[in-house]
Amino acid sequence: MIIGYAKIQAPASPATLNELRDELRQAGADMIFIDCPSAWNSNHPAHGVDTALAECAQGDTLLTLTPAHLTQSLSGLIAIANKLTAQGAALRVLQVAGGQMLDTGTAAGAMMLGALGLMAAFEKPARSLEPLSAPMPRRPRGRPPTATTKADEISRLRAAGLSAVEIADRLKICRASVYRVLTLGTGEPVMQAANASRSFAMAS
Repeated sequence: MIIGYAKIQAPASPATLNELRDELRQAGADMIFIDCPSAWNSNHPAHGVDTALAECAQGDTLLTLTPAHLTQSLSGLIAIANKLTAQGAALRVLQVAGGQMLDTGTAAGAMMLGALGLMAAFEKPARSLEPLSAPMPRRPRGRPPTATTKADEISRLRAAGLSAVEIADRLKICRASVYRVLTLGTGEPVMQAANASRSFAMAS
């Protein structure tokens, strides 16, 4: 037996539901369950997918047109397919991604289900609308650049007449860092400062 099922999240007119039933019948459904929040349908309680699953016995197939008519997540689709497999039944979705059909009763469908299961394993969990607690402040990582933090002091010592070598010795930082800070402060090209640093090192 083929059992058709569809769940529509938004209210739909009787004409729309009749078209949906016709599509499921044309696809081969012998029994049809449709859940839809409609004011005119308030006297008919929703079946729920569990009702349709309970009707599926050994050798039966649960049929739906799209994954959205069955569940709202990929992991939910995998869970329903696994439950049907445990019951000896199959899941048939007429239009999955790319317009392909998923039928777990076939070898190709079983392989597709395995691929979907791998994708579901990487599905991000739904985030809560409200944070459970205030976010923790982020701690800065890495070692702060020494020369940058001492840029004002380097400039002050330079204005006092000290050479770059003397500044480096007094602040316990490398000469290249001193040249870099002084270069950025004066607007001199960085390449010239680097060359000056190398020339001084060769002369020392």
